[in-house]
Amino acid sequence: METPYYNTLYNGMPVGTELEISGCVYDDADQIRFDLQCHPNIKTRPKVEKFRVIAMHINPRFNERTIVLNSMTDSEWLNEIRNDNMVFAPGATFTLRIRALEHHYQLFINNTHFADYKYRTDPAAVTCLYVSGRVKLFNIVYHCPTLIISMQEMFWRQIGGHIKRIFATHAGVVWGISCDNTAWVYNGGWGGQFLKGLEGSTGKINPMIDTHTYYVYENQRWNPISGFTTKSLPTDRHLWSDASGRQRRSKEHTKLLSTHCEWISDWVVDFNIPGGADKEGWQYAIDFPATYHAHKKITDCVRRRRWLKKCRLTSSGPWQELSHSKILDAALQVLECDVDSANSLSDFEDLPVSAWAIASNGDVLIRHGVTQLNPRGDSWEHIPSEQPLIGISVGPMGQVWTVGRNGMIYFRYGISKHNPLGEAWQIVEAPPGTTFRTVAVGRAGIWALDSHNRLAVRKEITKTFPEGSHWQFLPNMPNMPPHTETHIGFKSVSVGSEVWAIALNGVVCKRCGITKENPAGAGWNLGIPGQWQHLSAESFA
Repeated sequence: METPYYNTLYNGMPVGTELEISGCVYDDADQIRFDLQCHPNIKTRPKVEKFRVIAMHINPRFNERTIVLNSMTDSEWLNEIRNDNMVFAPGATFTLRIRALEHHYQLFINNTHFADYKYRTDPAAVTCLYVSGRVKLFNIVYHCPTLIISMQEMFWRQIGGHIKRIFATHAGVVWGISCDNTAWVYNGGWGGQFLKGLEGSTGKINPMIDTHTYYVYENQRWNPISGFTTKSLPTDRHLWSDASGRQRRSKEHTKLLSTHCEWISDWVVDFNIPGGADKEGWQYAIDFPATYHAHKKITDCVRRRRWLKKCRLTSSGPWQELSHSKILDAALQVLECDVDSANSLSDFEDLPVSAWAIASNGDVLIRHGVTQLNPRGDSWEHIPSEQPLIGISVGPMGQVWTVGRNGMIYFRYGISKHNPLGEAWQIVEAPPGTTFRTVAVGRAGIWALDSHNRLAVRKEITKTFPEGSHWQFLPNMPNMPPHTETHIGFKSVSVGSEVWAIALNGVVCKRCGITKENPAGAGWNLGIPGQWQHLSAESFA
């Protein structure tokens, strides 16, 4: 392998990791370098700037007969350490081994201890190895105490069935929600209609029927002479569009999802629309980007109404219907206190799973009796909420977070082993003008998505204040080549021991560089594009 050499270290350099580099220095080498690099720090004010971060820099300088050790923070070198024990030599082979211990890196060169380098940057924030100079690399071995996953080489296997959202735990319990808000339970099988006739071999394949609703918006502007009309201004929204008005839509060009779908209704006006509608289905606003309401005011100059048409998809897969209750969101979690008390395999099979959900009317439900052997559970219990809710998440310590229809986030106060339902909902203050739509809680922190597809992380979480103190918003992610000059937000986020997300361009990505000192992490490792819509990483422990 020739230099410059750059390779991603997918798990960073946490305690217990070992990196071994073997190669040969060319005869004419002046100096060589080995860098453990981190994602750059991005500062957005007053303009977007990237500042380099290097956790450890190893720089043998043959002309000075010294080896320099150093680190870089925000593109500035720190105090360097010089070691005159020159163990590298031009024309000679070498083996460099780097071990990550509790407080420092341990360096071995040619199987002899060379130096210890105290951490200046958290080793978990390391993202890649960079080698440059006149050196030829023979082999690089990367050992880590946790499973190493290459985002670009991951294998995705189709399970079967038709599910819109998925929820999983490391106890083996997996739930799903279809487009019509029916809750399903994965039964451990594989196959379905996508196998075209081979789906019945496991005995766990069941029929699945899902209903999907298409929406098209009709937009009009008010004219002082003729009233509301289809004649619009050049800067207006399309006459027929999606909810944003920016994407052109039409009833005539709306196509079915697949050949397995069939229409089960005609186009009709939808009166059940957020904000309400008048007797003809219209909503009114001062202008198109504004907030819509049901009755026209003297200042309203635009109106819209929503049309809907339903289709039915018939499929099959390794899923069983959970219950007759329709749910908007769900959360599954195995609590750490229960894991600590389990001693045998049979204990893990009976390990209780904390299962919460949001009913279609916005109420909170908790499912009793969910275990690995009984993934469907036994019964629902209702928990009152003054505000209709749309999202929910449960952390490993049993903490429950929800998102209201009003865009506010709530924290369930008073949950304990003796009072698993808690006492009351406590509002979590949001930055002015921010409305949230998703919250995700796990060992890697408390994360949320707002209505502008921005990702935020909760800061200063302690045992005394488990709800934290404030939100920190992350910069949007650079788009895929060749559109790297643009930045995009996110459509989904999942938090377990790691943070995974799906960008608006459909790419799966994993947050790296998350540490106690920097819970927001430092950057993203990108997977393959696949137009993914939702993911669950809670079961990855």
